[in-house]
Amino acid sequence: MPERPLLVFPHPSSVSKAGRAGGAQTFAQPSKDRQVQRIRPQLSALEQAFEAKRVFLSQTIAGAIVEMVLVIETVGSINEFLNAVRRIPEMEWLVEWEEEAIEPDEDFYVEDNLEKLLPGRLYLIMTNQQALSQLRSLWDRYENDLEFGHGLKKWARLFEQIKTIRSWGVEDRLRETGALEDWRQRVESNEETVRFEIELWFRATSQQREQSAQVVANLLQIDNGSIVNEAIIEEIGYHALLAEAPIAIIQDVLQQSNVRFLQSDPVMFFRPLGQTIVDVPQDLVLVENLSDRAGQLPTGEPIVALLDGLPLTNHILLDNRLTVDDPDSFETGYLANERNHGTAMASLVVHGDLSDGNGPPLTRPIYCRSILKPDPSDTSQPRREIVPVDVLPLDLINRSVKRMFEGEMGAPSAPTIKVINLSVGDTSRPFISQISPWAKLLDWLSYKYRVLFIVSAGNCTDEIILSVERSGLSALTPEQLRSQVLLSILSNLRHRRILSPAESINSLTVGASHSDLSLVGAVNGRIDVFNGVALASPISRNGNGFHRSVKPDILISGGRQLCRAKMGNTHSNATLVIPNNTGASVPPGQKVAAPNVSGTRYVCGTSNSAALLTRLSAILYEEVFDLLAQNDLVNGTSLDISVLLRSLLVHASSWGGASSFYESELQAMLSDNDKIKDTISSILGYGEIDGRRVMECTSHRATLIGFGQLPKDSAHSFSFPLPVGVSGQSIWKRLVVTLSWFSPINPKNQKYRVAHLWFDAPLIPFVLKRKETFWRTAQRGTLQHEIFEGTDPGFFGDGATATIKVSCREDGGNLNEDVLYALAVTFEVDEALNVDIYEQIRTRLQTPISVS
Repeated sequence: MPERPLLVFPHPSSVSKAGRAGGAQTFAQPSKDRQVQRIRPQLSALEQAFEAKRVFLSQTIAGAIVEMVLVIETVGSINEFLNAVRRIPEMEWLVEWEEEAIEPDEDFYVEDNLEKLLPGRLYLIMTNQQALSQLRSLWDRYENDLEFGHGLKKWARLFEQIKTIRSWGVEDRLRETGALEDWRQRVESNEETVRFEIELWFRATSQQREQSAQVVANLLQIDNGSIVNEAIIEEIGYHALLAEAPIAIIQDVLQQSNVRFLQSDPVMFFRPLGQTIVDVPQDLVLVENLSDRAGQLPTGEPIVALLDGLPLTNHILLDNRLTVDDPDSFETGYLANERNHGTAMASLVVHGDLSDGNGPPLTRPIYCRSILKPDPSDTSQPRREIVPVDVLPLDLINRSVKRMFEGEMGAPSAPTIKVINLSVGDTSRPFISQISPWAKLLDWLSYKYRVLFIVSAGNCTDEIILSVERSGLSALTPEQLRSQVLLSILSNLRHRRILSPAESINSLTVGASHSDLSLVGAVNGRIDVFNGVALASPISRNGNGFHRSVKPDILISGGRQLCRAKMGNTHSNATLVIPNNTGASVPPGQKVAAPNVSGTRYVCGTSNSAALLTRLSAILYEEVFDLLAQNDLVNGTSLDISVLLRSLLVHASSWGGASSFYESELQAMLSDNDKIKDTISSILGYGEIDGRRVMECTSHRATLIGFGQLPKDSAHSFSFPLPVGVSGQSIWKRLVVTLSWFSPINPKNQKYRVAHLWFDAPLIPFVLKRKETFWRTAQRGTLQHEIFEGTDPGFFGDGATATIKVSCREDGGNLNEDVLYALAVTFEVDEALNVDIYEQIRTRLQTPISVS
């Protein structure tokens, strides 16, 4: 144990829930006559489209049930509209999506700001002929000022706010999915067949789901395609088909021919398959004597799992340190020199950056399950690693995690796991607004099994275009170059979004900082664009997350990613290229094991960052477990150690000096200080983690941890004892508060997050101001981290406390279970103060928390 270990809060007291600030935004909307003029033609077009669909199916599939997905777009939301839909038996509620940026027009606008974007909703409803007739009947009532029946009055409100009503079509099924881009590449590569994912609307009954799959299979078969695999995950509303079609049909699609399977109403989206692709390192492996780094072998049960490529298990640094589970026999045909990514990630989790001579290996083995395989279509050697083309990625991940905790026809394979590393992502699906099935799956699995997923934000290798001519690039000072690169990145944030499933609300999403421990001088032809300053790496993707929450959550070292200047016209804009740096035999980067029994290489990227944070979580687990054991809290019913680890990992993060570099560029782009903070949060998250602050306290810094469980509409109050030696001292003080929980999810509700916990500004006898992340943004996810600072003297007596209230409310659905949460609070003062505040706080604490 450290000299000054973390302290434990006394048991919190139950208090009334805090109130919530804010209200609905008001906007101008059209008159009734105008709405009739706008919407009546849309309803008529909808009826015509339904009739065309009926004719199409009758001529294509005998006896097919004719249905259509209605898309109802409103400005603003309709509370409890789901109940009104359920009043019409033939209608089936599918999902509700939030729209955050509806362009104002002459009918809908904010009166005092005509250019302000509007919030809205998309209501997706499956309908048949009878339901469409019911809808028209309801509209006629609205148009003719007739009364609505019991439970149907919400429809009148809906008709007032409708912006558009239409059917879900081919364009919707392909928009921003990456399918068309993927298909074009495969046509150019002369592939004979193409495999892709078909995500279906999730229907309420197994019979309906079976019918949906059959309709799609029939239409695909007409176009000489077939269904290879199917996956249904009811808990997240996911139903998908792995499909295969001949390249000729894909060519027809790209030429906008009337391909029949595209017209299939059960289809929500067409997506590329094999989304995770790990390129092959181009550089040589450095072979060296590593026997002195092997260290003591691990013991005990694993608490960390790695879902990645297959590691080289007989590498000198990994031998007897991994528990490899391979129920699908992925190892068959997986050559040793192809085990690049899994070997690198396992090395970072077990040993950290090998450039750090003081990093001991983990004391427990890590559990490894391969979800990548060599690409069978890759003719080079070694081959790149991908998600296998004969499985749906979600099905593979779901089965992998279930096997750990429940087993498959046998005992669980790794029931002690607390943290799962997922350094992979969907390269075709940057997060835009709607949460992905991958993220839904992680959120559900984390809540069900009480396990923390650590997910990489994803790498962005887009060119960085500067606003100076190529001929002037060499004349830039390091400061000018850094400014130019930051300006380019900030101007292109929408093209650098995190890759799904990094938007998962229950996971810890990790971005990369531009730092490592390697020793490197000038590298021929390569440029350090940040000149050694530990900003977010130019390869690291940015957020925000779902509902504009903080994502990535934190940054941790991901290697110094060097760039090179792109050759071209001297009078064109200077362009920097990020090389394929999946592995090099020379630094910079983080030194890892390579697929040679004694080989190493240097790598960069957010995968590294996730692996290093996973390693830190494993080390922290041992410290926390010992602390809890000493306080008789290990078996507490209100304790979720994975949630506690999540709080503590983020608790040691802050923007530090990095934010000033972004702020100086953003001040010329944005006038609103809150928007500047939000933009910085989308890059830095809550900041870069300082691993030293996680483990122990100092004489000038004390950290208390607490936890509990809350039902909806309740709250707990924690009292942090303030050291009397600080009273009346006009010195710098900081209070850091971090709250974390796993929320159940409601996939059909636009709010999605069922449980919302939060704390407001702590009650303290001196003035501290909020710093860094905007407080509203910090409350939008399942992880709230805030920093309060000031120099107010604040006279107070012995016995004074800082009070932190943790409240719980129902958010996106029925909250029927208590929510487990963890809290970390740190009080810190200027080291110039000659007072041991840690000792004063420790002696003030009462009997440790008792858990009922």
